[in-house]
Amino acid sequence: MPSNNNLEQQSLPLLSKATGEAILKTTPMFQQFLKVKAENEDCLLFFRMGDFYELFFEDAVIAAKELDIALTSRGQYDGKPVPMCGVPYHSYMPYLEKLTKKNYKIAVCEQVESPKDAKIRGGYKAIVQREVVRIVTPGTLTEEVLLEADENNFLLCISYSKNYIGLSWIDISTGELYTELCSKNNFLTSISRVRPKEILAIDNQLLEENNYIELLKTTFDCIITPVAQNITHSKKAEKLICLNYGVKSLDSFGNFTENEILSCWSLLDYVSLTQKGNIPPIRFPKSIKNESTMQIDNSTRKSLEINQTLSGNKKGSLIDSVDFTLTAVGARQLDRDISAPLTNLKEIDERLDLIEFFVESQSIRNSIRKILKSSADIDRAKARIILSRGGPRDLQSIKL
Repeated sequence: MPSNNNLEQQSLPLLSKATGEAILKTTPMFQQFLKVKAENEDCLLFFRMGDFYELFFEDAVIAAKELDIALTSRGQYDGKPVPMCGVPYHSYMPYLEKLTKKNYKIAVCEQVESPKDAKIRGGYKAIVQREVVRIVTPGTLTEEVLLEADENNFLLCISYSKNYIGLSWIDISTGELYTELCSKNNFLTSISRVRPKEILAIDNQLLEENNYIELLKTTFDCIITPVAQNITHSKKAEKLICLNYGVKSLDSFGNFTENEILSCWSLLDYVSLTQKGNIPPIRFPKSIKNESTMQIDNSTRKSLEINQTLSGNKKGSLIDSVDFTLTAVGARQLDRDISAPLTNLKEIDERLDLIEFFVESQSIRNSIRKILKSSADIDRAKARIILSRGGPRDLQSIKL
């Protein structure tokens, strides 16, 4: 098909909010596309068409520009050519990587039946059924090619009430889940420590009145996603979290405030939504007490170049200078520890005692380092396998 890079971006055609049907008559394929797109308006829709994921209308215009691929057209809608671009189904991961790094969300819409089955179901004019099987966002990545091995990929959720702010954050590729209660004065500092790739802001009136969405957008270079507050009572949210883990109470996991519980449930609910119910293993939540670590605000953290330089590169930063870890798990742990310096003297002494032991015990240190060199990133491999995104290397890493 000839390239046509002069196509202008078109607004998504009007849809009936009552029925979801396209108001203008069009082909069955475009009707199907428009229905799915209406349910995923904030995403670029990767629409499976045989051996390609194709994008249409303004999605195609955006993707063609961001991915530097040809913008063509397919058919007409309302008398105008429909912009289209596509990426190969068998090698679409590099395109996902580019888009997620630019803070886009992608809805992956697959063919859930074969053309043969469609013909049996509805005759020769029947269109193949398609469904969104996953929503890919910067905070919900699991594939190895999409992740940095030595950094966590945290998705963070904010629950705001009159006096306090509850934070919860998760790395679904490793299953780590944390919560924290903050004041209105220090919540930005806590988020700076976590360095999330995506922030969920539970949408309520207090959030709008304090203009926190705009504050988050100007402070952090990541995607900000407002989410509806479906549950307002922490007791109900706590019951749902307990159901998720198959326990009767959260008491054995620690003391959680109402704000932490509400943000934690919204986080788990969003993970379930994006993964279409296919949830990876998630550890029990751990409540972080912000007085246990040094409070470093965002501007100071940038100036200190703890995790990256002022130009945004890891090379030349503090972590780059001290990281001699042998495993991805160890590198991520070191990254978290350096990002959150301890303030508790007892914990500091315990850490120093541990370091002293390994410094003085060369034979033990060398023996452990030899074992670590052959260690795989089991947490991430296990998550990919459970989500049906694993490969031979992942199976190999967990076989023992």
